[in-house]
Amino acid sequence: MSDPAKSAGKSPTHRTASLGASVLGPAPEGLPPSAVPVAAYGSVTHPDILAAIQDGERYPKNFRVLPMEGVPRVEADAEAANDLAHPALPGEAPADTVARIEAKARRIETPCAEGSLVWRDFGGEGKPVLLLLHGGFGSWMHWLRNVLPLSRHFRVIALDSPGLGDSASAPPGYTAESLTEIIVAGIERILPAGTRFHVAGFSFGGLLGGHVAAWGGDRCASYTFIGPGGLGLKRGLHLPLLKWRAVDSEEERLAVNRENLMRFMFVNDSSADPLAVWIQTRNTEKARTKSRPIAASDTLARRLPHVQARKVGAWGDRDLSAWPYLEERRKLVEASGGRFVIIPNSGHWAMYEQPAHVNALIRRNALGAGYG
Repeated sequence: MSDPAKSAGKSPTHRTASLGASVLGPAPEGLPPSAVPVAAYGSVTHPDILAAIQDGERYPKNFRVLPMEGVPRVEADAEAANDLAHPALPGEAPADTVARIEAKARRIETPCAEGSLVWRDFGGEGKPVLLLLHGGFGSWMHWLRNVLPLSRHFRVIALDSPGLGDSASAPPGYTAESLTEIIVAGIERILPAGTRFHVAGFSFGGLLGGHVAAWGGDRCASYTFIGPGGLGLKRGLHLPLLKWRAVDSEEERLAVNRENLMRFMFVNDSSADPLAVWIQTRNTEKARTKSRPIAASDTLARRLPHVQARKVGAWGDRDLSAWPYLEERRKLVEASGGRFVIIPNSGHWAMYEQPAHVNALIRRNALGAGYG
C-alpha cells in the first residue's frame, strides 16, 4: 500500500502539529483486511489525512453488496430529473445555497425547555403534511436535497430536534420518550387537531420518528425510516471517526469532516462535495444532544409494533451503520408489519447521496404504492 504522506507529495514532517491519537481511535474488529490500511493508524499529520481521502480501499464503495433475496430495491421514478438537480447554483458558496433554500421556508418556534424548538415550514397549504426528522449530530440540512422536490407533493415541515441545529437543548437526562414529548407538543401547536400527517426520519430521526408515528395513531398515514438506530441490533462496521475538535483551522475542520463523511456516510467520492462537507461541519459544531446511547438501545424496536401507519424501513446497500448485518434488520422490520427495502449505491446519508430514490420511496409509501 502506498504511503499517504508520499502520495500527497509531502513528508510526514510537513506540519509539526500532529493530529495523532487525538483524532484516531483503535481499529475496529471485523472489517475486511483491505478496508483497514496500516497507515490509517498511529501518529498521522494533517497532510496524511488529506492524502488518505484518495485511498479508496477503506471506503464502503469497495465493500461487497450483500445478496438479499426477495428484497425490493428502490428505484427512482419519473421525477428523478428534478430530484437529482443539485441545490447549489454554479459558483454558489455552500452557506449561500443553504440560506437561499431556507429563505423559502417559514420559521416556526415551539417551546423546548428554556428555549425554542425550531421548525421550517416549506408551505403547500392543502397538501398532505410531511414531517422530516434528521439524524444525530445533524439538523434540517440533512434533508437539504429533498425539501424542495418533496414540497411539490407535500406541505414539508423540517424539524431541528432538541439540542441539535438551531433548537434549544432538552432538559438533562433526556430519553427518546422525553425528546418525543417535546416534538409532539410542537406538532400539536403547529397542526390543527385531527390533521393527518406523514413522517420520514433519517438515522436518529428515524428512531424519534417511530415514537412520533406511534403517538400519532391513525393520524399518522405513513412512516418511512432510513437507516435508524434503536433496534437493539449489532452495529455496523466502520473505521473510527476523526475528532474534528482536535484541529484549529476551518480548512482542517473541513478536511476532517470530509474524511468522516467518507468513513461513515457515503459510498461515492462525489457525494462528499463542498456543500455536504459544509453541512457536516456546521451540524457537528452545533450538536449538543448525545444520541448514540439512545441509538444503541432497542427503543425503536419496542415502538415499531405500535405504529399503525404504513411503514417501510430502508437502508443503503452499503450503509455502514448496519453493514453487514442487514438481514437482522430485515427480519425485525418485517416482524413488526413493515416493509424492508434497499437503496442501491448508497451509504448512510441516503437522502443526500441518492435523493431521487429516497424521494420516490417517501412518495410511494405515502400513496401506498410499491417500492421498486
